[in-house]
Amino acid sequence: MILGFGAIFSSYASGPAPPAVITAKSIREKISDKFQDPSISENVPESGIVVVLFTVDKNGKIDIKKLDATTDEAATYVRDGLSTISCKDNVYPYNHVYKVRFSFE
Repeated sequence: MILGFGAIFSSYASGPAPPAVITAKSIREKISDKFQDPSISENVPESGIVVVLFTVDKNGKIDIKKLDATTDEAATYVRDGLSTISCKDNVYPYNHVYKVRFSFE
């Protein structure tokens, strides 16, 4: 079970949201939906913390730049899950760096 899911994507400004903020929110929702999907719950690590830095390439594929994890099991789970997420509709701004933190207990 994922106890914590944190994401740092972009700062929010007052007024209309710029495209980068809308994109960050959409990517955050896709990641959240993926990792809260009951169909993958049997593979959830028992414990661990994973911090991932990634970009979304121009084809909408998540490209992990750095992944730090307290357990190999948690690292594999997150890496495999992120590799199945398509962000084809969220490529602006492409190569923007996103940071996500997962906590399993």
